[in-house]
Amino acid sequence: MRAETNWLHIAAIQGEQNLDRILFLCERHTGHDFKVTIYFDYSTSSSSVKTFSAATIASLGRQWLDREVTQATHQAVKVVVEDVTPSSGSVGTGQGSTWVAMSFNGEPHQGARRTTATQRGGS
Repeated sequence: MRAETNWLHIAAIQGEQNLDRILFLCERHTGHDFKVTIYFDYSTSSSSVKTFSAATIASLGRQWLDREVTQATHQAVKVVVEDVTPSSGSVGTGQGSTWVAMSFNGEPHQGARRTTATQRGGS
């Protein structure tokens, strides 16, 4: 299974935001890895990829995963989550997990995004 958010922008128009964590709550059915890919500032190249292994997920009482965001200040973020083939163990029935919730922890910065000297008409 795969899901992709739209570009998330919690700050004012052309503002910056600080997003530091993304939390995922899922119900595990069979072994699977859980891959999280993060894109920043409307880029088509991923900036951050994290895969939670089947062994890590199996060791949890519930599948509640916390993905820290390394590029805290940005204008927009897009997240792609995927149930992928387990790195250990077997696929089983292939059910993976049921996704219950995805939560973002962050806040907007005050005012518009900072500009460069060139953008302000200087050199």
